[in-house]
Amino acid sequence: KGHGALWCNGDCEWIAEKHKCAPLGSVTCGQHTALSCKECTKGYGESWCNGECRWNSTSKECMPRPSNTHPVYRRLVRHKPFQPVVDQDDN
Repeated sequence: KGHGALWCNGDCEWIAEKHKCAPLGSVTCGQHTALSCKECTKGYGESWCNGECRWNSTSKECMPRPSNTHPVYRRLVRHKPFQPVVDQDDN
């Protein structure tokens, strides 16, 4: 903990946008991670269901947020954010 991406390996993966090491296959719940959206709330309810997850007020549970983006692309962007694009004149 606290050593950065070089120390994050094995059963974990580096989440670059959060500067955080998390278990493989985990989801971001806003300010924390969990192994699934259902585990985001940790007993605290709706306010702990954010990030890649959303609160379902009918079933009163945290669920994956719907997305039209391919899962492989979402994973790539989540763990390896793109650098800003500039032209040859640095614009």
